[in-house]
Amino acid sequence: MAGSLDARKKELQEFAQAVTDAHNELRQKHGSPALTLDQALCDLAQQWANHLAGEPKLANSGYTYQGVRLGENLFARTSNAQPQLDSKELLNHWYQEKAKYKFDQEPASVTGIGGFTQVIWAGSKGLGVGKATKTTGSGKSASCRLVVVCLYNPPGNVKGEFVANVKPEA
Repeated sequence: MAGSLDARKKELQEFAQAVTDAHNELRQKHGSPALTLDQALCDLAQQWANHLAGEPKLANSGYTYQGVRLGENLFARTSNAQPQLDSKELLNHWYQEKAKYKFDQEPASVTGIGGFTQVIWAGSKGLGVGKATKTTGSGKSASCRLVVVCLYNPPGNVKGEFVANVKPEA
């Protein structure tokens, strides 16, 4: 049992590092400094991913860290088989919102753009990544839900600070 727990922990650590690297690749295009993978944030993200895997809908955690509410990006996929997801596909899910974002102006709302803006938000420095799956049913009626939670510190998507933190590609 300990061997399978160690393997699961290693797989989660490798996924978290790949997600961090994918973030930083996109952030570099926009002149944003690299994020650092933060184990305390990963622990919180994993806790929330574990919770959300059993829920019918995604919802922000509202977690705070050192007195500051964290930024969040959430992803879920449900499949009859074990859902697969790599870090680049995950980041593209949020990054594709760039097409709707108007640079050099404050948005009225982050609906439909908040995933993208949080990914490249220049003021965010720490990243936590959690990933969980939950299977319900069995056989042909089985359903497997995959959830990924990314937590950011300091948070992005702060009203009045978009122009300074969300730059077009250099």
